[in-house]
Amino acid sequence: MTPRDVQTPVRDGARTGLALLLALFAAALVLALAAGESPAQTAPSGQALVYEAESLQETKAATASLRAQGNCCGIFWSNDAQLLFRSTEVGDTFTVGGRSFTVQSGGAYDFSAVLTRGPDYGTYQLAIDGREIGAPFDAYNPTVQKTEPLDLGKVRLQKGSHTLTLTVVGKNPSATNYYAGLDVLYFEP
Repeated sequence: MTPRDVQTPVRDGARTGLALLLALFAAALVLALAAGESPAQTAPSGQALVYEAESLQETKAATASLRAQGNCCGIFWSNDAQLLFRSTEVGDTFTVGGRSFTVQSGGAYDFSAVLTRGPDYGTYQLAIDGREIGAPFDAYNPTVQKTEPLDLGKVRLQKGSHTLTLTVVGKNPSATNYYAGLDVLYFEP
């Protein structure tokens, strides 16, 4: 008998406990998302609030196709998906948030996001609660890639629900369409 053939009860118990803990966490996450709540609202005070863009609820009808897109094109997004907006023209827009985008404590936050670039991606402006944040983002790139977290500026948020709006404002001359992709949003107190 080799050491690999021997399993101790402590090791098996630890595995069972870990499996149970992971199952409970997954169940709590599913319940929170089903209730329209964002997991970010449970973030400890003083740490970044993190919102998966594809889990934010649409609060105003999008003017083009808006859906969660799973990993593709050699890209692995956070939580294995991004929010893909298949815009086809300037002026296309969507708004997400409401109960799925809440903060428990009002104040100033540094806003950053992981976004997607690609050959068919346009230029767009982000706004929180109707206020434009930063400069328009040109998402064109010859190949599909996700960005590192981009600093989008400081925002002041009151306690409660908020909205994020994306509006297409143009495209790079080399871009073949006006798509937009949002992966994950960070709000650092």
